[in-house]
Amino acid sequence: MRGLPVAAALIGWLCASVAGAQPSALRWTAPPECPDEAAVRAEVARVLGGEWPPSEALAEATTTRTERGFRLTLATEIDGAVGERVIEGERCEELAAATALIVALMIDPVAVTRAPSAPSPLTHPSPEPLAPGPVTRIGQALTSPGGSALAEGPPDREVEPPRVVEVWTEAPPRDGPAPRREAEETLAGFVGAVGLLDIGALPNPTPGVAIEGGVGVPLIDGRLRALFLSPSAGVSADNPELGAELMALILEARGCLRPLAEARWVGACVGVAGGAVFGEGFGVSDPSFGVGGWGSGSFGLAVAWSPVRWFDLGLEADLVVPFNPLTFFVIRDGAPIEVFTQPSVTGRFGLSAHVRF
Repeated sequence: MRGLPVAAALIGWLCASVAGAQPSALRWTAPPECPDEAAVRAEVARVLGGEWPPSEALAEATTTRTERGFRLTLATEIDGAVGERVIEGERCEELAAATALIVALMIDPVAVTRAPSAPSPLTHPSPEPLAPGPVTRIGQALTSPGGSALAEGPPDREVEPPRVVEVWTEAPPRDGPAPRREAEETLAGFVGAVGLLDIGALPNPTPGVAIEGGVGVPLIDGRLRALFLSPSAGVSADNPELGAELMALILEARGCLRPLAEARWVGACVGVAGGAVFGEGFGVSDPSFGVGGWGSGSFGLAVAWSPVRWFDLGLEADLVVPFNPLTFFVIRDGAPIEVFTQPSVTGRFGLSAHVRF
């Protein structure tokens, strides 16, 4: 939205939400070329008709330079209720005048309507006085050097054309994680570590660790992950003294999609992995070392929380489907004895941390 209707709507909203409040504290921060705090305070007093009642409420305005001009962030606190609005404009003086008017409406909207209407000195500064010179009476006949008389009448005056002030507004910040529109299509990389708990790939629920790196935009990313699952013992159902200690190394390609523009912190992930489960038997006179290659697919959900732009923490939960479930045996007296068979579906949970660049 552009123009004065936007400013009027903003002022109307603020007035309706804080009617009756009387903030007396104003903090104004702006670049050197902008009006100072004293000028803004004087404008508030002028709009109120010269009176500024005291109160505990606060208004803090911060103006910064942007590519299109200036941006004003106005934060208020009235009786414990906190609000914030962002306004952009081409001239810093316009934002200073808007700040003064909003603060005055917060203090006493009735006083603002009763105050004499006059242009703001912030947006319409007083013209510099003219240098002394000859005074000519209006209507006096003037004679040109050539002797011709000029017509009597009022002198011509140059009138400044009306000036249109453009004001842009942005939506207030939302509670919780929200996407940054300016970074919506920005490609970024990341590296991180994941703490894992695997249920099913090895005989017992097994902790593990992974390192990963990837690249993507807020909507979708791809990553490559290397996992290690710590040793887990599988034993024979008929003879618990016989068994094997197994562990796994896995390499996984993984992609995550976050389709909701207003909730980029939640997504769905799919992956495909290949690796090996290896271990050594125990309880036999001549234990041997064995390796079994296997592959799997996975799908699940992931959520992330980003306290700062370059760092995030995440939780993930996946179902893992082995393409070739493995069975492990130990050999005793020449006969194979089964100690562990992978199920057709396993589960995996993770807690991750990433650094983005």
